[in-house]
Amino acid sequence: TGRPRTVWVRCGRLENIANALMLRRCRRMSGTWTKMIEISNLTKRFGPVTAVDGVSFGVAGGEVLGFLGPNGAGKSTTMKMITGFLVPDGGSVKVGGDDVTRAPIAVKRRIGYLPEHNPLYKEMFVKEYLAFTAGLHNVKNPVKKIAEMIDRTGLSSHAQKRIGELSKGYRQRVGLAQAMLHDPQVLINDDIQYIKGGTHPQLYFSDDMKFIKGKIGFTAVYDTENNVFSIINPNDNNFVGIKFTGEFDIEIELEGFTSGFPKLVVLNDLPKKAERHFYTDQDQLIGCVCGPVEEMEFMQSFNIKDYIEEKVVPFLYGQLFFNEYEKWPWEDYSHNTLGILESYANSKNNQFSDEMILRLKRQKKDWTTLENILLSKNNPKGHTTCFCNRKDHIRRCHPLAWEGLKKLYADQGRG
Repeated sequence: TGRPRTVWVRCGRLENIANALMLRRCRRMSGTWTKMIEISNLTKRFGPVTAVDGVSFGVAGGEVLGFLGPNGAGKSTTMKMITGFLVPDGGSVKVGGDDVTRAPIAVKRRIGYLPEHNPLYKEMFVKEYLAFTAGLHNVKNPVKKIAEMIDRTGLSSHAQKRIGELSKGYRQRVGLAQAMLHDPQVLINDDIQYIKGGTHPQLYFSDDMKFIKGKIGFTAVYDTENNVFSIINPNDNNFVGIKFTGEFDIEIELEGFTSGFPKLVVLNDLPKKAERHFYTDQDQLIGCVCGPVEEMEFMQSFNIKDYIEEKVVPFLYGQLFFNEYEKWPWEDYSHNTLGILESYANSKNNQFSDEMILRLKRQKKDWTTLENILLSKNNPKGHTTCFCNRKDHIRRCHPLAWEGLKKLYADQGRG
């Protein structure tokens, strides 16, 4: 089936729709329900194909309407006709009482639109693009409004970047910011990444869309011989490997604390906690779900569903494995000096070398030694003392970290 698509009328929490077309009322804005969208016998044809066939419905102020259907059902086509992007072949669309075909400018002033394929000027900076959009809409006090949208959509750490440098997930946030910038009466979002009602129905978004909270349950198998991890049906008995079923209370902060990577907080009491895989911050257990290079590579094409199934679930499986066997099931990750260098050794290119330097600077006890190595005109020496309690030569003690150090030296233009 296709992804849920949502029409959001003024206020209301963006919920995800599953199993049926569903209309959910949220809080009334003014004590009365104003019909903001009126659709009657709406039809659209593409040659011999009828994409939308005589659809009629209405949406009142303060309501959220979600479309759910298979690919090709006409969800996006209907949204495009509501926005005036496509002209109907039959029927009518009114937004705020104005007919889309007769008063298109008035309708477009009322609508914020995030299409499925988000058209952005990738050479522009985020703030520059939002200022351009604010000018198109004659937004009052644009500087204040842009700052508000950047904060609401979690773009603060990326506001000075070019749009083309952002991952897909962050480009969609820019699209959402431009859609809300002029305080539209109707928000149409054709790019919902959903969780509730999907693979993990007990997870839900916070009201401000900055957190995912709730319970996550899973059954997964790790084939140690072939190094294959799989999420499986709980009733599936046809598997190879070590099977665990678990349920955790978690919170995911979508604007994470490193490079925009989400922060996973495990709320359960873990009697056999795998210490090196957690940070402790203000009594929170923050999961170290992967290495720093893997974080940044993953962020290049981030989406919520992949993050949960490719990072969060394997990490929580690892904790269950640790509870049983007192060891981590696969290669360790750590964000100390050795972990950063080991992770960098496995990177495919040098695009993250500056970020690695910033991370290594935070390891204050090791940074002076590392800085001398990286600034030296001579190649790193294998007898450099390792960054661990053993104080052996790094080549013998942690050979992968040694490879990472040599690679970082070369990628900084010293090799």
